[in-house]
Amino acid sequence: MNLVKKQLQHSGSLYAICLWEETSQIFVGGADKIVSTWSLDTCENDPFSIRTQSAVLNLKVLSQNQLFVGLFNGHFHLIDLNTKQELHYITKHKRGIYSSAVSEDGTMLILGTGEGIVSIWRLKDMALLLEKKISDSKIRAIQVIGNILWIGTNEGVLLEVALSDLKLQQQYRIDDHGINSLCYLPEKNTLLIGDKDAHLSAFSISAGKLVLRFPAHNWPIYQIVGNHPEGIITVSRDKTIKVWNGHDLSLKQRLSYPEHKGHTHSVNNAVYDVKSKMLITISDDKSICFWK
Repeated sequence: MNLVKKQLQHSGSLYAICLWEETSQIFVGGADKIVSTWSLDTCENDPFSIRTQSAVLNLKVLSQNQLFVGLFNGHFHLIDLNTKQELHYITKHKRGIYSSAVSEDGTMLILGTGEGIVSIWRLKDMALLLEKKISDSKIRAIQVIGNILWIGTNEGVLLEVALSDLKLQQQYRIDDHGINSLCYLPEKNTLLIGDKDAHLSAFSISAGKLVLRFPAHNWPIYQIVGNHPEGIITVSRDKTIKVWNGHDLSLKQRLSYPEHKGHTHSVNNAVYDVKSKMLITISDDKSICFWK
């Protein structure tokens, strides 16, 4: 991969990014409390932006062209992207919205918070369906697979929880550090796990155990991207982006500054767009990097 463009228009660290496939746009947010919009056709800023009252931690485009914006203070917005109007502003949670997921039928939004709470919301009217405290610390990663929620906690435990009632089915000790990211590989029925201890792990759902774990970075792994054609992408606090072979997780490429002219600080998040064949990464250095 090579850097196509590096944009520096935010005034604070960037934490959240999501893709709007329908329009080939991305949304980016972070410490400066602004959500910006970027075109993947031009790698330039589009006019639409959102100003919030707290740092932006989580972004997700939902069905019916709605944008979810989760904030550091625990509040969240739902924005209609067609009309550019706010549909809901909910202040239920009191600590950051660190993770989000949508049920496979598209009817429910699942949130993980800094209070260790998981909440489930009906998207049709944003009614709170279920809420449960399942951890004593931040919930940074949630993956929906069928009727099961796989939840990574800041205590380094992987939880298997029923979507229907939030009852715990199983729990697995991954390490003594926090889990930051989860990525499901359906062809292998395997969860990839990125943790605070800089390890990348593969958890076999069929076998119910870790089948591989190794030190992949020097600092915490903040995101794993599983849909890139060249393999698995990981981004880390160690300022690097790494490409791994999708078959055996051997290292294929390491993108770092200054050699690849990328990020100079922690790389916090990433998405890959199949249509434009572009990987987009964001960082504590306030920049957005477009890679191809």
